[in-house]
Amino acid sequence: MSKFSDDYHDYVFKNGKLLGQFDDMYRHSKEVPWHQDKTANSLFVDLDIAILKHFLPEFNIRSICDLGCGLGYVSARLHSEISPLVAELNITGIDVSTEAAAQACLLHPHINFFGVNILHDDISSWERKFDLLYVKDVLWYVAQDAKLFFSKAKTLLKRGGGALPAAIRAG
Repeated sequence: MSKFSDDYHDYVFKNGKLLGQFDDMYRHSKEVPWHQDKTANSLFVDLDIAILKHFLPEFNIRSICDLGCGLGYVSARLHSEISPLVAELNITGIDVSTEAAAQACLLHPHINFFGVNILHDDISSWERKFDLLYVKDVLWYVAQDAKLFFSKAKTLLKRGGGALPAAIRAG
């Protein structure tokens, strides 16, 4: 019997505590964690993309960081649906798991993915690089460090980046 579980849940939380063993999770899970391959086509992502398409011209969005990209399925969808509307759109995926980023590179070779823990790694080379951060299904894992997460994430934005109307930001 293997000492590793093939159930991705076993690497995330145990007894109400965050384990955060994301590299092992991506290495050993028998299924796609959180069914990312399917949820990338969910109604919620449909709505996100519709909102982005609506505001692209107004906010001159040229670079998007999918922060917490996992295996990159949403990054790929953003690329396929938004890049035809924006010349030279740059989509970058960043995930805390270097294993997820490596697998995402293999799955979606037309997008750049990086394993970076923005809470603990040096992110100075990423500062002021993106017009928009796309953050989906990440807050569960940074809740204990939410203030630090938002502070660090904000540094990734170009000055004035990520400024969507308050009604959308609050939603």
